[in-house]
Amino acid sequence: MTTRIRLIIISLLIAIIPMILIGTLSFFNSRQLVISETLDKLDAVATVQEARVVEVVEASENKVNSFANDSGLSSRLLSYLDTKDGQDGFWIEQWLVNLSKDNKEFDKLFVVNSFGSVLLSTDDSLLGSDFSESEFFVTGKQEALLTSSKLLDEDDKPILYISAPIIFGERLLGVLVAQYNTEVLSAVTKLFATGLGDTGETVLAAKDADGNAAYITSNKFETHPQAKKIIDKGAYRVAIIQAIIKNEDVFTESFDYRGEMVLAATRYIEPYDWGLVVKIDKSEVLAGAAVLPKQIQLVGALTLLLVITFAWGASESIFHFMSKPIKEAMDALRASEASLKVANRELAKSQAQLQYLNRRLEEKVGERTRELEATVGRLNEAQRELKDKYNYIENLRVLLERFTITIDARNVMETVLKAIASLTPHHTVSYVIAGGEGLEFLDSIYVWAEGPVGSKYLANIQSELYEYVKSLGDSTSNKNDLIKQLGSRMSFEFLAGTKDEGEGAVPKQSFITPFITKTGEQTKVVGLFHIGDISAEAPYTNEKIKSIRDVASIAAANLERIHALVSSEKSKISDLVHSMSNGVLMFDKNKRIIVINPMMVKMLEIEQENIALSDFANLFVKAAEETEEETQSVNVADAVEMTLVSAKTIHIERLEYKSKYYEMFIAPVRDYERKISGGAIILHDITHMTEIDRMKTEFLSVAAHQLRTPLGSMRWSMEMLLSGDVGEIPEPVKEVLQQTYDSNQRMITLVNDLLNVSRIDQGMVKDEPEMTDILEIIKAAIEEIKPEAERKSVKVVFEVEEGSIPKIMIDPKRFREVVQNLLSNAVKYNRPNGTAAVKVEKLAERINIRVADTGMGIPKKNRGRIFSKFFRAENAVKGETEGSGLGLFVVKSYVERWGGKVNFESEEGKGTTFTISLPVNIEMAKKEAEKEDGEMDTIEMPVENKGESQETKKTEYV
Repeated sequence: MTTRIRLIIISLLIAIIPMILIGTLSFFNSRQLVISETLDKLDAVATVQEARVVEVVEASENKVNSFANDSGLSSRLLSYLDTKDGQDGFWIEQWLVNLSKDNKEFDKLFVVNSFGSVLLSTDDSLLGSDFSESEFFVTGKQEALLTSSKLLDEDDKPILYISAPIIFGERLLGVLVAQYNTEVLSAVTKLFATGLGDTGETVLAAKDADGNAAYITSNKFETHPQAKKIIDKGAYRVAIIQAIIKNEDVFTESFDYRGEMVLAATRYIEPYDWGLVVKIDKSEVLAGAAVLPKQIQLVGALTLLLVITFAWGASESIFHFMSKPIKEAMDALRASEASLKVANRELAKSQAQLQYLNRRLEEKVGERTRELEATVGRLNEAQRELKDKYNYIENLRVLLERFTITIDARNVMETVLKAIASLTPHHTVSYVIAGGEGLEFLDSIYVWAEGPVGSKYLANIQSELYEYVKSLGDSTSNKNDLIKQLGSRMSFEFLAGTKDEGEGAVPKQSFITPFITKTGEQTKVVGLFHIGDISAEAPYTNEKIKSIRDVASIAAANLERIHALVSSEKSKISDLVHSMSNGVLMFDKNKRIIVINPMMVKMLEIEQENIALSDFANLFVKAAEETEEETQSVNVADAVEMTLVSAKTIHIERLEYKSKYYEMFIAPVRDYERKISGGAIILHDITHMTEIDRMKTEFLSVAAHQLRTPLGSMRWSMEMLLSGDVGEIPEPVKEVLQQTYDSNQRMITLVNDLLNVSRIDQGMVKDEPEMTDILEIIKAAIEEIKPEAERKSVKVVFEVEEGSIPKIMIDPKRFREVVQNLLSNAVKYNRPNGTAAVKVEKLAERINIRVADTGMGIPKKNRGRIFSKFFRAENAVKGETEGSGLGLFVVKSYVERWGGKVNFESEEGKGTTFTISLPVNIEMAKKEAEKEDGEMDTIEMPVENKGESQETKKTEYV
């Protein structure tokens, strides 16, 4: 094979491989783009369809409820029940027949008495039927509601009933029942089928008696040979099954009732336990992308032809141009080889001379190193002697300095112990403090060990201390108390080293030194030191023993001072705690209760003398278990442990105890060195505030829900009038009707905002994070606001450095709502010919989104309340009458849930800039939030719920 052919082949390979890769990526990217756009459309249609279905059904429920509340019906039925007058019965039957004719959405109408038996009906075959166990009868006695019967009709569709109570005064006369015509729902679901291709449709299903999915509506392909009318509940890859099991999502590889693979969006309609699916065949969606491979092949063939032509011409030029330089290069290479051989011989001579010089240098360095080592040895010996003297003087200086400020007995002893350990060889240094009022640690011997210590060694320490005290003279005032203390069973606590499980060795040399105080002729032993060593290689000298006794005498004076100070402080703290109006409990770092005030005893109904901290913590767990309602309980024992470990104040927002609600603070208590010495629990009764907050939230939620139904019915009716479904209307009337429709839309938006705020207040907002391209959402929001911006002559500008903003894990729906609220305000409160600018940039590990306008600005006196619920600035109310004052509250709530921050800058008359700062890693930011002095930080406390569900309750610490 010639070189020319090789060059052509290489050129072809260089061209073909990138073409294949580019063609393959283009094909798959186009498929993915088509699928993504189709899923967005399906999801939007599903949202609209869900709302339409609920509105239609709620309108029918309201009709049946109004029929049942007809005064003529109730009075005639009362008379019929009491007198069995045939005229009354005939009147009711004719009334039902007329209703059935006027309202085509009801197939049958009948009246059931209060015992569940059919009295009167438009269908004589139902007379006398017993429906006492039917769900629509049981529910209909309470309210107007649509229910799905578990029975199926001849077309395998669930039978739907709407029932409402018939009441005269306070007497329940019976239930009015209407069998719902499912074709009404079929007509509703077909309204938005346009724009979804030939195979797109909306289907609606309910559960049958076995939990399978039975279609309510008529489906586009129900005559298909493979079509099923009922889908088995185990067929999880069928989209309608996902809908009825409450999984609201979009699917790229699910199946429909024909077994065809489809793209689908699902919704669960909770009030009626229905599933709704908007879907389209995947094959139809991808049909448009099938043309791309042929186009790629054509472009590839043309490219290959150009490459072959270029390679052939290039080879001619290359060979002609390179032949002469190659020959000249070969000649030069041969001449270079001869020169290289001469240079190698010279290099060998130089290396031999270098090795000789290295050997001479190593000999000289070795001689100087030996001389330096001898000098360093002499210096080290002198340094050790100086260090021993310096340590003694420095330890005395440190002890005197620290003891002038310390009031903690254990800190004093640990300081003395470390000083003694540095003064003399030892295996253990141990101490015991004599018992007395105001002093702690009386039942333990504290040990500082250089290694493991066995039980035999420890027993020897206590025995030697005991014998030493017995040998003291009668002038020792507390001799008998010390003998009793050391003669009882004492524990050993290790400050350093470990306890050996075996017996171990005993010290070969030891001595004991007391630290004492004198009052006249009487001597008081404040404590004892025991120094032991398992090696006798360095005997204890008189100088060492004297140094240790000097240190001990300093400790004795300070321990006596501590006795007086501690007694005084305890008395002051006890008086203060007992006078507080909140419940207070104080404990030490060993979790022993020190003080509990009368208010805490009264709140929890406990016995003050017989309570331990663990029993106190269990009171709240036990209270949650005994209540009949589903409640939450926080593990107070874990919160106490967290306070002692983290040195932070734990704030538990709400605890329930015996039908009352409390707020609890668990705060650390520090000593003079800012070390944790214990803690305090403060209990505050918030029952009244909790009840007020609950009533407010319930009222808001109920009011919004009650407004939503009539507003939806009004919108539905006005849409029918405006679209001409009920006939043409005059233009002036149509204009007024359009204004009414717009006002209705604003009312619905306000009601939805109220419901949203209610869910936020109740903690019912649940994030559904996914990897999201926030730029796409921002661009879509800008496109949505452009019509309104054009109407107000406002220019919308978007600025971002392409490729610099990564995808983040966030709830796309909530994020879209945040962006829409800020953009809407930037346009709504802007001036004519103004600008609304959106800028996105990445700074370190955060993404900043700025929305700036050139509008009216925010007055200084209103800026502190701008994120409050229902608040609007004074100039905003005057300039734009419409608005709920909830948008910025929702923005701040969502952003702070994601670990972000919202700030704004404003100048009245010139404009406002809102800035959202979001972490790139939202989950990590929540867990590792910066903790600044004086700020409240959020941590997760484990919460146990009565029942099967598990949640996490938010608590705060300072």
